Amino acid sequence: MNQYQIVVLGDSAESKFLLSNYTDGTKEDGHEISNHLIRTSEALILVYSITSFEKFRHIEHYCKKIVNSITRTTFSTPIIIVGDNLDRVNEREVSRNEGLQLAEKYKCEFLEVSTKTALNVEKCIHTLVRMIRKNNEDEKNMNLKDWNGKERNQVKCNILKNVLEM
Repeated sequence: MNQYQIVVLGDSAESKFLLSNYTDGTKEDGHEISNHLIRTSEALILVYSITSFEKFRHIEHYCKKIVNSITRTTFSTPIIIVGDNLDRVNEREVSRNEGLQLAEKYKCEFLEVSTKTALNVEKCIHTLVRMIRKNNEDEKNMNLKDWNGKERNQVKCNILKNVLEM
């Protein structure tokens, strides 16, 4: 069975607990994430509660932190933005469309889940594993050379590409 280094970021302790137990990932408070942890992870899950617009705004902070922690030479980590508490739609403060727009801005995947009822949690994990496997396959197929004939890595982070294109 393959194991992946997945970092789960967000303000919701129970969401991070369930997702990280499901993925055997690392739980981190986004305000204290280390640049090394971001660069060495194989995937990132950014979790916010759909019942808190404030927590949603923190996700943008995490995305900026990720962009600021990477270099131009390496970074190809798949990222999923996850809106949790789908079981509490009557308390919703963040629309699905707002989540989608943020994911599109940073060219990440987006899902809404309920960690309480496990709705879409498995789908989230399967999506992430597919992204990791595709990313690993892309890295194997990449054979780029720099001007000195040495192999080099290509910037493949969608967040970084988006920022560089702005």
